[in-house]
Amino acid sequence: MLNCMQVNYFFDGNLKRYSSAFQVKVKTGGEMETEAIRKIEGSYGEGGGQILRTALALSSLVQKPVEIEKIRAGRKDPGLRPQHLTSVQALREISQGKLEGAAPGSLRISFWPGKIKPGNYFFDVSRETRSAGSVSLVLQSLLPPLFSAGQFSRITLKGGTHVPFSPPVHYLQQVFAPLLERMGFKLKIDLKTWGFYPEGGGEIIAQVESSPRRQSFQMVRRDDFKTVRGISVAMNQSLNVAERQMRAASELLSAEGFRPEIEAAEIPAPAGRGSRSSFIFLRPVLAGGFGGFSALGEKGKPAEEVGAEAARRLIKFAQGRGALDPHIADQAIIYACLLPGKSEFTVTELTPHFLTNAWVIPQFLPVRIEIEGEKGTEGKVTVKPG
Repeated sequence: MLNCMQVNYFFDGNLKRYSSAFQVKVKTGGEMETEAIRKIEGSYGEGGGQILRTALALSSLVQKPVEIEKIRAGRKDPGLRPQHLTSVQALREISQGKLEGAAPGSLRISFWPGKIKPGNYFFDVSRETRSAGSVSLVLQSLLPPLFSAGQFSRITLKGGTHVPFSPPVHYLQQVFAPLLERMGFKLKIDLKTWGFYPEGGGEIIAQVESSPRRQSFQMVRRDDFKTVRGISVAMNQSLNVAERQMRAASELLSAEGFRPEIEAAEIPAPAGRGSRSSFIFLRPVLAGGFGGFSALGEKGKPAEEVGAEAARRLIKFAQGRGALDPHIADQAIIYACLLPGKSEFTVTELTPHFLTNAWVIPQFLPVRIEIEGEKGTEGKVTVKPG
């Protein structure tokens, strides 16, 4: 059920409402040409990296230039961080485009994409600065344009695979990729090496392929579920840490009537990395929905709290009726806008990230997005192509 104090949001492709455009001189083929460039305010909404990733991905997809200013102005460390810089440079490479202002800490960039070139790519988040920057967030920015190319691509990414404020690779494999497949986009992700904060050193390989058989996305109801599958791991620590995480999660889930099936394991560390790390991922076995929930260990945080944290997130999801968890909805709205026909889905929470994407997308694509609900509550989303 949606919150009774409901707010309707409408976003469409009217650029005059959401952004400004100006004229710039761009050198192409030895001649100077005039081209309109979209100007996006990076401080809008939650003012984080989501605006940057979505705007650049869609700019590449539709091959229209964009300028983004006040990048990540809502963060305590504004400007481009290593993972954002990698995303920007990677998009320039796959689109054979032109880029200005891309440097660590930069608050403004201008981007002129060219034609998307599918192929075999390698990007390292820690190339310039040793970093555990998220490979998941870099991959998310590359997928929309690569899917649009209509050919196979292979992307190797090095950096952080399981880091704070980012979907872990297990989430991409078990939640994000199946959602994309439901929409007609094929994504296979292999985890080669785990990489935790702060040292990183992880590696994934993503295989990207678009299917011509895309279809509208309808997912407004979610059935109840009982089975919860998961994995609990420890790196540079004993198996006991992983088992304690597993037991804490299992006890909470069992008390709520769920059937937990969680595996505990020790995992190898990347070469030269000595930090102790742990992780737990839980996935409800759903019919008519997508969700995944995780937690990371950190210094001074008991293993029992790590397991309980992930379990509480899953229980909160179960108490709602939305078909999608808040984090997968962030991405679902992007791909729903690339599908033919009207798409509809429900989400257990309308997050600032989600509403930011709903604001950015119509500035590049001819779509109308209708959102029923309030920020922080359950919501229903309808996407109508223009």
